[in-house]
Amino acid sequence: MGHTHHWTIKKTLPISVWKKEFEPVAAAILLEATSQGIVLTFESDSHKPPLLNRYQFRFNGYGENGCETFRLQRVLGEYGDAGDSCKTAVRPYDKVVLATLLFAATQFPAYLTVTCSDIDRATANQSLEFLTAVLRRCRMDADDIDTAVTKCRVLARQLINRTG
Repeated sequence: MGHTHHWTIKKTLPISVWKKEFEPVAAAILLEATSQGIVLTFESDSHKPPLLNRYQFRFNGYGENGCETFRLQRVLGEYGDAGDSCKTAVRPYDKVVLATLLFAATQFPAYLTVTCSDIDRATANQSLEFLTAVLRRCRMDADDIDTAVTKCRVLARQLINRTG
């Protein structure tokens, strides 16, 4: 058992937006995970590092701390297959996955919708704390951090209410 996150890519995010507004935050997500002792790799059974490039952001927890690989694509699927999911089984990388989805869905709402996330309040709060640390690492203005985290908190509450 554990958490499974579902999301839908609604349209391709322009490369200029991805590079300027998403990649810096994704890079900070990787740094913050490391600083919190969360080992992220390309796959749970791999020593390759997570992948962040012009097409996707991809990672998993390492070894027993991983489950399914998280992959957020920038480009809408070639065959219109825009839905995706990641089961995290409440492993340490769970809060990293949820923080990434909350950030992307609230900052780029025309691009991504989180359609279901069977989370509880504790997981949501851990993810929001993690995201706050990430945004501080990005040296965002305190008011901008508060605005971003507030939007994420609203979405997290909606997700909790959908799942019970």
